[in-house]
Amino acid sequence: MRQVLGSLIGAAVLAACTHVPLTSIPKLANIDPETTDLSQVELAVRVPQDFRLHRDGASINVAIIPEGGEPESLVLELEHSAAPLTPFLKRQQGTRFKILRFELDPEDAQRATDYRTHVIALKEQLRAEDRGGSASFSIGSTGCLAQGANPFQDLRMKFFMRTKPDEEFYPPIKEIRISPEDLRKDGDTGISFCDEEDLPRLIDRS
Repeated sequence: MRQVLGSLIGAAVLAACTHVPLTSIPKLANIDPETTDLSQVELAVRVPQDFRLHRDGASINVAIIPEGGEPESLVLELEHSAAPLTPFLKRQQGTRFKILRFELDPEDAQRATDYRTHVIALKEQLRAEDRGGSASFSIGSTGCLAQGANPFQDLRMKFFMRTKPDEEFYPPIKEIRISPEDLRKDGDTGISFCDEEDLPRLIDRS
């Protein structure tokens, strides 16, 4: 499995993003845009207590890459959900971490449905032309470190996902560890402490 950790999105923001071929993990192989209703997708993100997540900072990107063609992508931005943690997520939370849930903006549900229709037509076209293709999946969340927190603590982020409301969440990728070397210096990008620009977007300001 190929993993890429990116620590960036402008000033005072962390972006953790992992790109995985859909076929590399059995669970991910089930995320086929042709058969999966992405309009129901949900995320849960586990971070240390000192880390603050943006309420609009979770995202999912699914891409179909036709043989000899350009990727056909769908980017879904998810919003913070006040829904309680499921029994599984409660067990995963532990004492030093917190888990926050994210759900799809209802306005994006139609985009997800339209993308699925497009993918079905595209795959039919590829079969008719005797062409192949591949698919990829990426997942990410943004936030910042609370003011006064120890930047050299054990910083880890873990994602959980489900595509049906009657199913339990599962971890689609391995936990992401963020090292002190990812801390943003002057003029650089990476993890940073929360500032005034972050405050309106934070789920937990305390």
